Amino acid sequence: RGQGNSRMPPECPDCKRMGQQVKSLKRDRAALSADRQTAHERLVAVESANNQMEADKQRLSHRISHIDNHNSELKYELQQAQLILTNAREAERQMATAVAAGKAEAAALTSRIAEMESSRDAVRRQIADAKKSASDAQMHSATCQKEADQARADLQ
Repeated sequence: RGQGNSRMPPECPDCKRMGQQVKSLKRDRAALSADRQTAHERLVAVESANNQMEADKQRLSHRISHIDNHNSELKYELQQAQLILTNAREAERQMATAVAAGKAEAAALTSRIAEMESSRDAVRRQIADAKKSASDAQMHSATCQKEADQARADLQ
């Protein structure tokens, strides 16, 4: 090659070929640089998406933990409610037994009261009969006394 403004000599075929190879390599390097930039942008986007997925995963993990805790609380409350229900059913059964026993006792007492009232009525009748007998005996005694008095008077 010449210097300055002088005219350049024609290139040799090897130089021409090498010049084309240099241009081609420059084009390839520019394309690789663009590809590298695109790959870097994709990598940044993938890392961002990965970070977002990790944050979502953490939120979901926290939510699952919260749901598990709430579920455990609900299971405990269900167990307590079942225990209360079991106790209430047992109390109801005991009350039904007590009511049945009370009714049987009341029926027995009612029967006993009826027997006592019947006995009382019999005693009242006996008292009335005894009073009548006493009255009859007293009247008979008074009659006898009068007859005796009359007989004494007749004897005198």
